[in-house]
Amino acid sequence: MDANLNATYEACNSFNNNLTSPEDLVGLSHLKRPVALGSDTEVVDYINECWDFVYSNKKAQAGIFKLWLEKLNDFTKRSALDDGLLVEFLEILPESSVPTFLNMTAESLPSDNMSVSSDINVSFALKIKTSRPIQDRLEMAYFTLVVDKLRARFSLTVIQTERLLIAKLDGWPDLKSRLISEDYSQAGTTNREEQNLHELIQDIASSAIRGVQLDIRRDDLSGEGCQGCPVRRPYGQLLGALCCN
Repeated sequence: MDANLNATYEACNSFNNNLTSPEDLVGLSHLKRPVALGSDTEVVDYINECWDFVYSNKKAQAGIFKLWLEKLNDFTKRSALDDGLLVEFLEILPESSVPTFLNMTAESLPSDNMSVSSDINVSFALKIKTSRPIQDRLEMAYFTLVVDKLRARFSLTVIQTERLLIAKLDGWPDLKSRLISEDYSQAGTTNREEQNLHELIQDIASSAIRGVQLDIRRDDLSGEGCQGCPVRRPYGQLLGALCCN
């Protein structure tokens, strides 16, 4: 393995895990919950209870946000060796908004599984770090990725027997973003090479946001405070199956 690829590989294995802690997150308890509709009233009622729980439980929110950042980083690791550029998602910034869910439906599936789908609209900002090998050194830089618009079809699938919740964005989400460098001394002086680099960073980050799949298991949220979360009888699905006894 040559020096450049080795440096990129080492960077892939030395992420800083500077993720937002539960105490730093703003709770969602004061916000309007999503409301699911559907023909199966038992499933609909249960899904809406689960949304109430998520929006009122700050520790559960923190666990989900942390897992999302980790999965984004797993996604970018896979492309780092090909591009020679590692993009690391560090934290969700406070100016981020809460997603708006519209046209949400909940349906039952065979084997007591469930599916939830809706339109999602959100804007947010992420602090990111890039690493790339240049000659005999590893150059690192910090940026703010501002996603001014993300519109997509959002889906959840509950696999009861595996105690698994799969969350993802379907199709090709409409995403508009911009990159802000933390090197203010060079503001407005970006040359063509730097511009190409910034475009590559945005492409890598956008691909991760569009393509990441969040697989939430009970162990992923262990210790995140699931006391009082709803349990669907007799099987105990969704958050109840994922994180409650």
